Amino acid sequence: MDGSSNPKSENKYHQKLLHLSNEEDSCDFNSKRPREEDIERLRDTRTKLLQKHFGYTDDQNPFGDEELTEPFVWEKNEKFHSLEEDLRSEQPDKSVQSKVVSLYYVIKVQNELKQLKQRRQQYEKEKSRQNESKLVNSKGDNDEAYREWEAKGVEFDLKQTVAKPLMRFKQGRPKLIDKLVLMVDPDFTETFPETFEPNNLFKNLTDDDVSESIQILNAYIELDKIPECSEYFKNLIVIAKDPREKNYEMSGVTQMVAEKIDEILSKKSISELNVFEKQIQKKLEEGVVDTNFWETALSRIPYFKVILLTLISFQACKYVSSVLSPNQSNSLTELNHQDTRYRNEAEDESNIRDKVKEKESSSIKDREVYEKFVQYTKLEEGEELFDEVVKLTDENTDLKVPMYYNRVKKGFEWTKYNLAHYDQDNPPPKQIQGYRFNIFFPQLKGKVPKWKLQKDENRTETVLIRFIGGHPYQDIAFRVVNREWNTDPQRGFKNFFDNGVLHLYFDFKKIKYRR
Repeated sequence: MDGSSNPKSENKYHQKLLHLSNEEDSCDFNSKRPREEDIERLRDTRTKLLQKHFGYTDDQNPFGDEELTEPFVWEKNEKFHSLEEDLRSEQPDKSVQSKVVSLYYVIKVQNELKQLKQRRQQYEKEKSRQNESKLVNSKGDNDEAYREWEAKGVEFDLKQTVAKPLMRFKQGRPKLIDKLVLMVDPDFTETFPETFEPNNLFKNLTDDDVSESIQILNAYIELDKIPECSEYFKNLIVIAKDPREKNYEMSGVTQMVAEKIDEILSKKSISELNVFEKQIQKKLEEGVVDTNFWETALSRIPYFKVILLTLISFQACKYVSSVLSPNQSNSLTELNHQDTRYRNEAEDESNIRDKVKEKESSSIKDREVYEKFVQYTKLEEGEELFDEVVKLTDENTDLKVPMYYNRVKKGFEWTKYNLAHYDQDNPPPKQIQGYRFNIFFPQLKGKVPKWKLQKDENRTETVLIRFIGGHPYQDIAFRVVNREWNTDPQRGFKNFFDNGVLHLYFDFKKIKYRR
């Protein structure tokens, strides 16, 4: 046969198929449900007709269909009619039978679809859960392994850094930082003939050497290599970070004046520096003329305190005598005189440290009460943290400042004006609606702290609220909006002292606009 398409031949082919269908319909095949003998007779008829009109058989046909003469049987329809016959034999009403059969199949199909959908959903959920579990476990294992690997890497780097001083010393090329750390190392038995003045330690080093020195000191602190010398290492870091080339023009003084300030401060003891610091602060508050000079002096005092503390912490180390003057050379005469003065001050410093430890102990108690309160107190909607502390000039600075956890309540109301000018996408600006003060006085014994309102200098829109606890606490004040309070407890007003915490909560009365 030619593969080209011919409309006349196709039309003739369709007419033959139609004729074949009519001949099949004309066969004695009146039953809607063919029996076995009907199917066999139909098969013979199809075979004859296909052979007669087309010359097709099961073995020879252009379709490659080995079951070309096999009649089609609708198996689902067979089952349906089989059930229908069973019901018809029991119930004579055909309409009822038809409805029952239809309903039965509808329900059956719906149940099968429902079960199939449920199984599919359950399978997908289980598969998703397994994938998530694998992902979480894998991620957790990877994160933990990475953290361990990273920690080991950091520890390895720190150990390598700590090993540098001894390695360079054995190679005969020690640097300044190597000598400073090796001289206080209990495992190091050698001595150095040089002496070191803390104020001039790092001034002649390059930036790279200073950075390396800070890195080595931090490594000793991180690994806790020499615990008794940790303060000494920390003080050396502060000295190393001090800028060697200061921009004196920015501070408003000349280099000569700045060097003179350093010379004066370098000759003072720690107690003298503390007194000098308070005097300078008082001068600045009173409004002195030469503020640049005094501000520069005030900024340099902490540095020279560290210089003295370095020598004191230096003495606390195991080999302090061999560090400062191993050979008792003449070049150390001035430094030895200073060392004698520092040793005398060390006793006073010990007493100061005892007092500091006592204060730190009480501060730890305050911190515990504070952290416990903050842990169980969450910010509500519209609340923000509030810490606008106002400095009180009449307060004793020796007393400690009480801790606090304050919040300010902000929001807006949909007044007629706001409704006319704003909407949900562009809300009106928030206004302060109230405050929540929590002031911590856990060390008060047999006393109840108080609060009072006082004027805020020449300001009328704000006032100061001052909290008074008494010894050992300073008074503390905050600036608040000057509006009328709503003191109704049912409206959120609170004023009580419990478990060492003074609570003062209040909202402002709503402003009523009148025409």
